[in-house]
Amino acid sequence: PPEAPGQPQLAERTNFSITLSMTLGVNNGDDITHFGIEVEEMTIEGVRSGRSWAMPNMPVTYDEGGLQHYGVTGLRPGVAYCFRAYAVNGVGPSPPSEASEPLQTEPMPPEPVEKGVSVEDVLAKSFRLHWELPYQNGSPVTGYKVQWSTDEDFRKGVQELTTPDRTALLGNCVPSLLHFARVAGINAEGCGHFGRVERVTTTAGVPMAAIHVRMTACGPINARVGWMLPYECGSAITGLFIRFMETATDGREKTER
Repeated sequence: PPEAPGQPQLAERTNFSITLSMTLGVNNGDDITHFGIEVEEMTIEGVRSGRSWAMPNMPVTYDEGGLQHYGVTGLRPGVAYCFRAYAVNGVGPSPPSEASEPLQTEPMPPEPVEKGVSVEDVLAKSFRLHWELPYQNGSPVTGYKVQWSTDEDFRKGVQELTTPDRTALLGNCVPSLLHFARVAGINAEGCGHFGRVERVTTTAGVPMAAIHVRMTACGPINARVGWMLPYECGSAITGLFIRFMETATDGREKTER
């Protein structure tokens, strides 16, 4: 069998792949036909996670410097991996190479916030949203962007806040109306994609103010006022209050009006 390849070295990395370079050992009289890579995932603390797998039957393709390159794909962002290589000829496989140093893929913004999203404390003009920490993609989550709207497509009337917490009170809502809310995580790499949209209907509230109030007739001792009924906020309007005050045009003091 061939001699063991040299220790795999980092040639290039992306969010989801690491390209290795290595020298293949002496073939011991029989051409090396292919090689294999062993991959071991490390934890954030730099210890072995117990997750490993092999990628056999890699083709031999030397570059001008006599190095063998291979891109290991399907990795997770911001995670460190160790690699070993072995070469194969007609006699059999070589011993494995020395393990590489821990090599980390590029981190990226957090995954969408999908887990543990829930709603509570629903009132007429507010509700509270909770969620769990998303997968951080190799960079700690430092905050969250929260959006809510009465438009399911979030094209108009969108309200937004940022918070370092995994809960937020969303206010300025319309009573007795369906609202939509979503959350995205933020880390040093940027803001991730929003997760699933949560739907919540606020409770009924007091009516909004009457609109288009105007005086339609006026006499010496009376006046007629008209208006359009406001949004009832989920509960039928049962009565109206009219508040008016006398002006100072007749010269009387305020205390006498």
